[in-house]
Amino acid sequence: MYETLLLRAIAVGFLLLLLVLSLREKPQKDSKGFFFANLKLSGRQVFFTFSASWIGAAALLMLSERAAKQGWQALYVMPLPTLAALLLLVLIRRPFAATGLLSLEDLLERSYGKGAARFASVVSLWYLVLALSSQGVALAKVGESFLKVPGPLFLLVVATVVSLYTALRGLGSLVKVNRFQLFFLVLSILGLAGITLGGASRESWRALASLPGPSPTVETLLIFLSLALAWTVSPISLQRVRAAENNREAYGGLLGAALFLALFFAVVMVLGMVSGGSLLALTLPLSGRLLLFVLFLSALISTMDTMVNTASLSLSHLSPFSPGVNSFLVAWSSVLVALRVPSILTTLGLASEVMAEALFLPALAALLFPRLRLPRTGKLVMAAGLFLSLLSFSRHLLGFGLFPPWPYSLAFSLPFLLLLFVLSSLQELKGS
Repeated sequence: MYETLLLRAIAVGFLLLLLVLSLREKPQKDSKGFFFANLKLSGRQVFFTFSASWIGAAALLMLSERAAKQGWQALYVMPLPTLAALLLLVLIRRPFAATGLLSLEDLLERSYGKGAARFASVVSLWYLVLALSSQGVALAKVGESFLKVPGPLFLLVVATVVSLYTALRGLGSLVKVNRFQLFFLVLSILGLAGITLGGASRESWRALASLPGPSPTVETLLIFLSLALAWTVSPISLQRVRAAENNREAYGGLLGAALFLALFFAVVMVLGMVSGGSLLALTLPLSGRLLLFVLFLSALISTMDTMVNTASLSLSHLSPFSPGVNSFLVAWSSVLVALRVPSILTTLGLASEVMAEALFLPALAALLFPRLRLPRTGKLVMAAGLFLSLLSFSRHLLGFGLFPPWPYSLAFSLPFLLLLFVLSSLQELKGS
């Protein structure tokens, strides 16, 4: 009982502290300041915001559990897609900044028209709501496991608080909050590693040899592809890359985050393999349980507030409401999805699938060929990608369907969409 009350006090104090930190940032007068920090993020700030917002509790649970079952094949679920996406963002930063545009929607509008930009906003919202839902699933599990409260209730409370403080100041305040969250993420994982690995038996270490090696399977390769492509053109990634003050600051922040995240996720994998289960299954003393709770709380909120902020940016292209109202709409929509699809990897996978299929090819083409204007092709490929991702989503939601489930659906959809883009582009160029 004492432990539960202590953890509840920590949760309340943590949320209140985030509110106070967010209020220290000056109010922004326009959307450029609110969503892009006036394009003034330093390399250190880029590092802080990428690192903190990338470590979601859903990823920690899923990665540790998968490492316990599949060993080093879990590399293809988080560490390798993360490295691939961040390195691709290093390549994308220069041509993206050279356009003078700010968001993914602006980029697609230039090449494919206003209709494509609105369509991209819808797809981005769909992606962010699903990604938020993956955090919601993890949040509910954390509430039940640590605080002994109903998972949906804890999810509703945190989603409400996060949507409240993200609407107050914008990206600049989130960067300050991310620095605070990253400190606790590092402190918690190092403490857990010391407690768990220091007390592990010889049998636990020997069990590592029996786990599968890093040789990929068809499933792990498709998961890697889905996540890497989606995270590269994620509106969260592009928002932060574009907010950097210049190319040098962006490169330094991205490469630093890539190195840090690779090491962080490697520790999480080893913890999962040694313990034989997810991080929630660790047998820990009171100090360890407190560290584990702080780890999950920091990871959850650092990812959720980032997604709510970026989703509000996407919704601003469609909605007449203020960022605050948009934040609440996004947060509560994600809660509803999380309650219906209670699988972390499935929800995370479906979120990545919609970006990989609907937006990756059009966005990449718009960057590589900035002078091309292909309104019909862009809309056609985005619509086809969204339709295919909805087929996969409906299979998980309804339990049946003709289309293969994620990630196997990508083996069909990506080659089909590439062929569709090439053929439609050739026909449109010929007609013009």
